[in-house]
Amino acid sequence: PKHEHAGDEKVLVFQGGYRDSNGSVYTVGDLVENPAGSTHSFVALPGVDLIYLTILERGVLINGTMLEI
Repeated sequence: PKHEHAGDEKVLVFQGGYRDSNGSVYTVGDLVENPAGSTHSFVALPGVDLIYLTILERGVLINGTMLEI
């Protein structure tokens, strides 16, 4: 779902890919950095399963609720 980052986020794609709500497409080997305060959603691309690693500095806000991971 659409969410806001409470802290910086880094995403590394290992397999497959995804389309971000800003229209960008990320695939194997891409390192994506989303700064604190940024808001987005994403959907996995069809085909190979999406496998990625996410590092969150803090949690995310979904509908105003903080999820600390």
